[in-house]
Amino acid sequence: MIDLVEPALTASQARLPADFPARTAEAVFEDVRTQVKRWQQGLNAHLNAVDARH
Repeated sequence: MIDLVEPALTASQARLPADFPARTAEAVFEDVRTQVKRWQQGLNAHLNAVDARH
């Protein structure tokens, strides 16, 4: 199975101050939700194009 959410970077990997707040679960959820909407729109556009050819 493909992981949809990559593991968060550590502060040192991201070159951020050590006290920089980590992303909240809500922010990650919103990013995933936005990406799923993009995939749905792309899939719908593709299916509509296929329907138009028949």
